Amino acid sequence: MKFWHSIKNNINRRIEADRVKGNEPLKKEEELSIKTLMNGQLLLASLSKVSYLLIILFFITVYYINNGFQYESLVKTNNELKDQQLDLRTTELVNIRRFKDVSSRSAILKKISELGINLKASDTPPIVISE
Repeated sequence: MKFWHSIKNNINRRIEADRVKGNEPLKKEEELSIKTLMNGQLLLASLSKVSYLLIILFFITVYYINNGFQYESLVKTNNELKDQQLDLRTTELVNIRRFKDVSSRSAILKKISELGINLKASDTPPIVISE
């Protein structure tokens, strides 16, 4: 509570100091004249009413712009990861197909004959199950 009280006192002191200097805000009865326009009383009166709103709008705008940049960054990263995932899936399918081609029985027999090893495929199974 002391904090708000000190802020109120500070504002009242500033208003009083402006009145002493002759920079009083425009009153409703005063008309718009060149003098009030030139010495800045018109701007001071209208700006003091909306200064807090302008500050809040500034921070909201900065946050909104930052949020847009972060979103674009995330979309870019997401697209890169999708492309990388597609490349990895394609590579996986190619490797599986190569492994199947190399490990088939006919491919193994062909490779053995190319190397000149004198081996033949056995016609009898290594273990005979009897009933």
